[in-house]
Amino acid sequence: MDIGAQIRELREKQNIPLEELALGICTVESLRNIELGKEVVNKLFMEIMFQRLGKSTDKLELIVSEEVYEEEELKDSFEECLERGDKDKAEEILSYFRKNASEDSNVHKMFYYRSMAYAEFRLKQNSVKAKEWLQKALDLTIPGWRERPLESFWISNIEVENLLAYVKMQLETGTEGTLNSAEEFLLNCRNYIDRKITDGEEHAKIFAKCAWLLAGVYLRRGERIRAEQLAEKAFQELQAYGISYFMEPLLETLIQCSEDKMMNRPPYQRYLTALQHVKEYVGETRRFIDSIFKNCSQQTYYLDYELFREERIAQGYSQEQMIEGVYKNPESLSRAERGKVTMRDSKLIRLFRRLGIEKCRYNGFLVTDDYAVLELKQEVDILLSRNCFEEAEEKIEELKSRLDLNVSENRRTIAGYEINIGIVKKAEEKELLLQKATDLLQETYRLKEKGVYRSPMDREVELINVIGILLCQMGRKEEAIQLFDMAAEMMKKSKVSIQKRYRTYTLLRSNLAKWLSSVSVAKENLEFTVVCGKLRSLPINYMIIACAMIDIPANWEICRDMIKDSYYLCELSCNNVNKEITSQYYEKKFGAMVNED
Repeated sequence: MDIGAQIRELREKQNIPLEELALGICTVESLRNIELGKEVVNKLFMEIMFQRLGKSTDKLELIVSEEVYEEEELKDSFEECLERGDKDKAEEILSYFRKNASEDSNVHKMFYYRSMAYAEFRLKQNSVKAKEWLQKALDLTIPGWRERPLESFWISNIEVENLLAYVKMQLETGTEGTLNSAEEFLLNCRNYIDRKITDGEEHAKIFAKCAWLLAGVYLRRGERIRAEQLAEKAFQELQAYGISYFMEPLLETLIQCSEDKMMNRPPYQRYLTALQHVKEYVGETRRFIDSIFKNCSQQTYYLDYELFREERIAQGYSQEQMIEGVYKNPESLSRAERGKVTMRDSKLIRLFRRLGIEKCRYNGFLVTDDYAVLELKQEVDILLSRNCFEEAEEKIEELKSRLDLNVSENRRTIAGYEINIGIVKKAEEKELLLQKATDLLQETYRLKEKGVYRSPMDREVELINVIGILLCQMGRKEEAIQLFDMAAEMMKKSKVSIQKRYRTYTLLRSNLAKWLSSVSVAKENLEFTVVCGKLRSLPINYMIIACAMIDIPANWEICRDMIKDSYYLCELSCNNVNKEITSQYYEKKFGAMVNED
């Protein structure tokens, strides 16, 4: 995917002048060069640009250098330091952010200022100082934000978070009249979010934070109905996209709002209790539940040198055979393959093409110039995860009509979906579906006699998952388990943390946990799901653990509570099929209705 061209296409579609999109971030000339492919973008800049256009980079798979990846890991480490209260390590990471901020880059300066604000508030409980740092961040990238209406700007979610955090600090340090000014400003933020953030998942993530703050203002005034309506809307959006992060503060608000109205209300307390029980089980209770700056993890990462090296070796090419016209000698390629030097984009693309890989730094999961098609693909994935196969089929047909199916990546994606649907509908013999899935996978990923040879990419993992399911259904469970184990182990061998491959890793491991009735595998899946702020795999893995332990008499009551929690987690994640299965299991096992408290 040509990022510059994608930015230009999204900008022109919305009739945004170059100077308005570039405001506070870069020069107009620099943005023009980026759009024309004459200037390389860094990851943080790319995120901000996409978000200013109302979209998200979460729908891209990122092939990054060692340097870029380590910077992303530092951001995660900084968050963990704040949660542990580790001031020394946090200061060490802040010094790195400070060094980056010294470069001629407003985005890195802004990120440093907001990180300083975060540290002041979390480590020193200094709301006044945090507010000062946030004001510097806002003045830098949204010049004039206090004088002009927010809707006159194009603002990224990261910058909206800065605005919301500023209001939060204002409320922490507030005096008389603070509630009125906070309400006015938060309403302006809400209007901006509703009108300009068009990506559904991005809207859900940022609207939840704005709604929680605004509902808090209403509650302090005793306006429960307004607070409840707002919190409920935000809760439902997170629910629709399977996001657990920021759900707890919203549920606490809804419980507070509905204390005197117990009839005809969703079981908010049961949802909250189930989420808290899962976090307690995996030992993640220390995590912040209301951090404006924290988000659920979604992006998929690969290291460029790992992907190239493993594919080169698997295809039997020597370094000498690969260097012509790219590197002067094998030693230069050897350093690049070990991550000692960064591969330039032009070299990366040429080397990949020699191996038959059509990948660049930032890739959509489909080859398309239309970002709305990537959003449509996400809808299909959500429907399939909820076992809503008929609705998914309709969306797949729409997706086919909007894609160029002569492009191999698009064709493979659609074929993979159709095999998935075929398994459910039993439209073809399992042996035929297995052969189709295997042939499709081996177009880009060679299954060896000894198993897999490199960390598979997202579409490849989805096909490995389908192959495993078919093998299991055909009575070849041991082969399926071996295949899944090897794929998961290759992911673990990568320097990229599993958190950065969350979606596909837990896809394989959830099925593996189910087949093996494995408490340890299911618990690992729960840990990743909680840390990444996701929802959908919580109920199945919690249920696997309960069913694996229930035959031990001492575990009877504990497992009963866990199954009940799993039922409410199914309801929370809108998975009605698994909800019904859990309900029937509970009734058969305990002779009572699961929702009878």
